[in-house]
Amino acid sequence: MSASPPTFTMGASPRRGCFASLAAAAPALTLAATALVCAAAVAAAAGPPSRRVFTDVTDAAGLAAPPGLKYGGPVVADLNADGVYDLVLPQHHLDPTAVFWGRPSGVYTRGADLFPFNLDVHGVAVGDVDLDGDADVVVSIGGAMGVAPTAPVLLRNVNGMAFVNASAKAGFGGRGGRGRSPRFIDLNGDGRLDLVVLHYRVMRRPGPRQHVYENRGRGTFVPRYGTGLEGGIGEQLLLTDMDGDGRTDIVSFPFFRLYRQVGPFRFVDNTNTRLGNAATLFWRLFPTSWVVELDVERDGLPDLYVVCMNKPDVLLRNVGGRYVDGTVAAGLGGGSAASTGATAGDFDNDGHVDLLVFRGAPRGRPAAKRLADVLYWNLGNGTFAAATNHGASPPAGVVAAGGAVSDAGQAFDADGDGRLDVLVGYGDRHVAARAGRWRLYRNILPVASRGRGNWLTVRVLRSWPRTASAAGATVTVVAGGVTHVRRVGPAGASNHQGQLSLVHFGLGSAAVAEVVSVRWSDGFTSKRRRGVAAGRMLTIGR
Repeated sequence: MSASPPTFTMGASPRRGCFASLAAAAPALTLAATALVCAAAVAAAAGPPSRRVFTDVTDAAGLAAPPGLKYGGPVVADLNADGVYDLVLPQHHLDPTAVFWGRPSGVYTRGADLFPFNLDVHGVAVGDVDLDGDADVVVSIGGAMGVAPTAPVLLRNVNGMAFVNASAKAGFGGRGGRGRSPRFIDLNGDGRLDLVVLHYRVMRRPGPRQHVYENRGRGTFVPRYGTGLEGGIGEQLLLTDMDGDGRTDIVSFPFFRLYRQVGPFRFVDNTNTRLGNAATLFWRLFPTSWVVELDVERDGLPDLYVVCMNKPDVLLRNVGGRYVDGTVAAGLGGGSAASTGATAGDFDNDGHVDLLVFRGAPRGRPAAKRLADVLYWNLGNGTFAAATNHGASPPAGVVAAGGAVSDAGQAFDADGDGRLDVLVGYGDRHVAARAGRWRLYRNILPVASRGRGNWLTVRVLRSWPRTASAAGATVTVVAGGVTHVRRVGPAGASNHQGQLSLVHFGLGSAAVAEVVSVRWSDGFTSKRRRGVAAGRMLTIGR
């Protein structure tokens, strides 16, 4: 039996109204068929928001800098714990890694570069290693094309004002590699940030390809072995929690693998058991270059948007801890092609997380023929609607000159107004003639009005009594009867790890959050805050 999409009035719950209408009009329809018809009906009724979202404020924000190479997007974190995001901007090997300190107005001041000379910077991770409240930085170095294996560099943050090289004390010496991606992660639940470093390939010296270090406190680390990660073939990674057990799992790529944490410093490769139709999906997902964690339908299980370079991207829906291909069902068609990165956030504060996908030029086409970046609006029914008129695009002249090849970007609230902005890095990773600039796009959508577009920011500090860093903490907000869960970390990842500890929530029409709580990596959970008004920043922790 077939049925035409029903006509109904858009209200607080259009999908529920659709189900009721179809139950009466077409009782023979199966539940699955009803769901498909209603999804199409809601999408058609809602439609994509046809409005400009962003405007370029790069120069006004003080981010003017000459074009350079890019490598893995920007690193965004509150480095000096003042409640404002700062920036670390990696630019591979021909340009310095710049540091910009943020001010509440959304204006940035350039500080001293991360290093006084150029290094082959491939990966940057940010986290409070010594639990003093300031964010420290670890940098993964390329290793001179494999000729000179290089250990990671630990830069300790001194009172939120400067970085000093603390590598000698850290204990990384003697274990080098062709570095790619470092990650701070609490692997034994003691609240201290341990370290995982992925490398490009096995080096010309004995030892495992991948390195794991345990944080013993006071900025010192010791190697750990037998973790299940040492022989992995990944170069980049995303941290997630596949099954909601409270342990941090790892997605590694470009050879897409799923590692489940089963105990302290112990992982098991669960790719075949957790990837539905694993053989087919594995080849669809190779080579993966970027992964974003998001909860499409707010069911508490993180889904994954996977960028597959010159192949169509894939949306992996998390169904009970297993992933299935939900790309077509989500209205993403065959997935975006020629993508270089993606970021997620609730750009219109309607309570549903959207996607912004960065794209380059398909293989064989010049840089000046790059494809437009796509903003996928989450329609709240498990589907998305595409828009390219969002405004987060470089000037036409820059595109024509070939300096607008997207690398990647991050969504974050740069000026504290409750609306998510976007910082994008343009430029090739290797070809100097295709270098590009960093560009900051400010969100100009109307602020909350007429009971819609409300928001809440939860600033996560250390757990009491200073036993766990904010990195990896999960924030739960219940508003309007809907539960939202976010993890402190970057809004999409490849080589780098930022820390979005000012966690943004769009609340839609909810003017009050009924409950707000934070759970840190050591298992400590904050006191539940109740009746929290929207339109503010709430600080939790010490």
